[in-house]
Amino acid sequence: MTTDIGSSLKKKFPSSKELNKPEWTSNEPLDKTFGELSVLIKLGPNDDAIDEIYKRIRPEMATDDSFKRRTVVIDALLAYLADIQLFSIQKKSKLGADMISIALHDMKTLGALTTLIVINGVYACLPTNVGIPLDKRRLKSFDKPMKFSRVPSPQNVILLRKIVTSLASVFSNGGDIKDLMLKGTGFTDVLTGAIYLLTRPGATDDEKNEFSALITNLERTSETYDLFLVYSLLIQPSTAPYFRLFISQRLAGLVTERSDGVQALIEYVGGLRDNEEISVEKLDYITRILLQKPKTSSAKDYFDNVGGKLYDILVFVNRPVMTSIATHIVESIFSINARIVIDFIFQRVWDSFNPPKSESESEIDTLTTESALNNAFNVFLTFTKNGSLEMMNTLLEPLIVPYWIYMKYQKHRNVDITLVKNALVSALHITNDVKWLDIIVQNLIVPDGNYWEFSVGMNEMTFIKEKITGITKISQTKLFDDMENAVDLLNDVLQDVEDDMVGAEFLVILRRWLKVSDSSTKKLVLDDEDGNPFSTLLDLRVLEGISEKHRERLSRSPDSMLDLVISVLEGFSNESGDSKPGLAGIVQPKVEDADSDDEDDEEQIDESLTIVLQLLSAILSETEELGKSSSDKLRKLKPLLQNISRNNKSAQALLDRINEILDISSGVLQSNKNPDELVLKRAITSLNDPLVPIRAHGLYLLRQLVENNSDVISVDFVVDLHLTQLKDPEPFVYLNVIKGLNLLLESARSEVLPQFARIYKDPASDLEERLRIGEVLLQFITRSGDSLTDDSASIIATTTLSMIRRHENMPKIDNRIRMSAMSILGMCCRVSPGAMLQYLPDVLDCVLGILKLETTEDQTIMRRSAIVLINDLISSTAGLYSIPTGYARSCLTALKYVKDTDVDVLVRHQAQQVLSHIKDLLAETIGV
Repeated sequence: MTTDIGSSLKKKFPSSKELNKPEWTSNEPLDKTFGELSVLIKLGPNDDAIDEIYKRIRPEMATDDSFKRRTVVIDALLAYLADIQLFSIQKKSKLGADMISIALHDMKTLGALTTLIVINGVYACLPTNVGIPLDKRRLKSFDKPMKFSRVPSPQNVILLRKIVTSLASVFSNGGDIKDLMLKGTGFTDVLTGAIYLLTRPGATDDEKNEFSALITNLERTSETYDLFLVYSLLIQPSTAPYFRLFISQRLAGLVTERSDGVQALIEYVGGLRDNEEISVEKLDYITRILLQKPKTSSAKDYFDNVGGKLYDILVFVNRPVMTSIATHIVESIFSINARIVIDFIFQRVWDSFNPPKSESESEIDTLTTESALNNAFNVFLTFTKNGSLEMMNTLLEPLIVPYWIYMKYQKHRNVDITLVKNALVSALHITNDVKWLDIIVQNLIVPDGNYWEFSVGMNEMTFIKEKITGITKISQTKLFDDMENAVDLLNDVLQDVEDDMVGAEFLVILRRWLKVSDSSTKKLVLDDEDGNPFSTLLDLRVLEGISEKHRERLSRSPDSMLDLVISVLEGFSNESGDSKPGLAGIVQPKVEDADSDDEDDEEQIDESLTIVLQLLSAILSETEELGKSSSDKLRKLKPLLQNISRNNKSAQALLDRINEILDISSGVLQSNKNPDELVLKRAITSLNDPLVPIRAHGLYLLRQLVENNSDVISVDFVVDLHLTQLKDPEPFVYLNVIKGLNLLLESARSEVLPQFARIYKDPASDLEERLRIGEVLLQFITRSGDSLTDDSASIIATTTLSMIRRHENMPKIDNRIRMSAMSILGMCCRVSPGAMLQYLPDVLDCVLGILKLETTEDQTIMRRSAIVLINDLISSTAGLYSIPTGYARSCLTALKYVKDTDVDVLVRHQAQQVLSHIKDLLAETIGV
């Protein structure tokens, strides 16, 4: 085909000088084809592409049949494209995979070829309400608006079918041509054509099957992110309903059908490929999308699919931005419906660390593979960096014991467990609940699961396999070695845990070991029928380990320790007049032969008393300063010690020391510390911690103080702390700062809003900080809705208007902050037009001034924001009535002018959309 056309061109243009041919030409088939093609499609500014190219192809076969001329031309262009692809693939096989077969100067010719096919083939055959409007694309191959004539039905279907199948073969054949067209002109158009042929009214079942399969194949050649982009562009205000329905279904289908569907959705909606700045508003929108289950799927199948994809994202700990976003989405879903997260994300972690029993009949089965266990650990690690208190408590419930076993096994293998330990410490820090630490202590030497055990796989990574059935004998020596190793590992963990938790766990274990109840009875139980001697021994060893390694830390908060000492010594009081001094109040165990156990009981009592007195001695020795509460407790201890000092020299010595301490400290004792002061101190310390979850937890503690209206903080102080953290580069810390600032606005609006407005307006402040403050204000307005007060609206309106206006003598203002101010102003108009009533003339003066005067390319974002503000205004509850008298005509004129003349495609498109919106509202108003 192309050879015949080439001969025709040589007859028409015999002089090579007219063709501006290069001095050196190649005889390669690809280069010769491009040479012929460049002559064929070279057009003048006023040439009709179809007529002119037809004359060059068939100079002796003139015809008045326009469809025939178009068909001949499109056939010729498609043949050239097929030849170019064939020769390109052949050339590439010689050059190698790393080389591009298309010369740079030939790429422009290829672009012109595909543009001609798209405009005069695809667009000419599509209805006006299908596809991306041509003026919105402004294809680079043409400098001026492109004109073409539409092909009538049914001829359009015949030609479009030929074009779509030919172009589809280009994408299936691969090579450089496929890659170039996939990213440039071509892919969107063949996909659009195929969808139209599938969905058009009157399509047969055979056609639907054919083009459904073709669309599936086309989608496979494209990245999911690009498909989101293409399909979103194909939905226009005027799109045909049948076409729109299919696109909407495909957008929903991409999330579940593509392996990276959720990730691509996050990247597309969040704009992460252009900018890694996170918008909380966009994340909430993504969450709403993911919660919208398609009608064609069951809830279980859909959320299992989406949960699996979120799980896969959480695995990639080396992508902190993406994992932070995924964690935020999971947290949002958890707050709406916790069962979704529990059943479809957490369960995957639990089943990996504590797998269900295999139903296989083989002797030994792998229950959790190396990669699956490693992935589960990465997900847990991600949650410990970014997770919330409620989620972490839920996640730890079934996980804490198998995770501890995993940690011990990794330590036993002599691999680096820094990450494993840090993840556990972070989880304990987030929950701040001694319960989890005590569960570890009570399962300190558990070696493995009921029917599974850890092992090392071929990749030198840990996996879980089914345990060999049978009784395994453990020597006493190994048992004690395991206990010592476990205690050492526990102390390593406690080294990074906060002092309060270490002290609390020490007390829990000591109470359990002494069997002292927390109830008001305060009785000492020496033993019970269900007692486990080994557990008692284990508790004692843990107590010794904590006392040795963390003695100084235990003394930093002595009040709880003193309470325990008081509880125990009260059990030794002589109130009941028992024949045995010091045993009153002790609950004796029921034994058949009490006489034979008297000696043992007395030994246990003496041992318990010795431990308690040693604890009291340590408190008195290590505590440098005692507050009023601690001194009161010492006074309460004096008569208790006095009661047992007759038979115990240690008690007498401690009594003397207490008297000495109280005498020295008399009159200079510190006042009781407010518990909120301790929380504040902990919060400030956490904010300076190098670990992300610790800093985030510090912000959480500040929010707790704000919610409780604590008097230990001032609003200005908390605002300053949050603004300092607002500069934190970690996404999760930033998201927590936004939460805190929003809470401050809600709880102390009259104080905080003016302060935020000053920072937002101040040109001396950091631009990024001002933009983030703007995001907080935008969320505040959105949540306030029509309850936005006149005072708040006044502060926001005066601030934003002063930032948007531009005067000759004013310093240049970054358009990004002006656009942010426009967004805030627009949201005020949208949610509470009544509160903004007096400012609407000023608002529209700014809008009209921007549309008329700020017309350069670098001012595009301002024109876009101005059009969005008009749309916000007419989208309010007042509708068109929100436009003040005298401004309606000016707004319409400005929008129409921008629609026709603006240099930016998106601005023109937005103006057209708003004009359509106004037309619809007007029709509703007059009842048409």
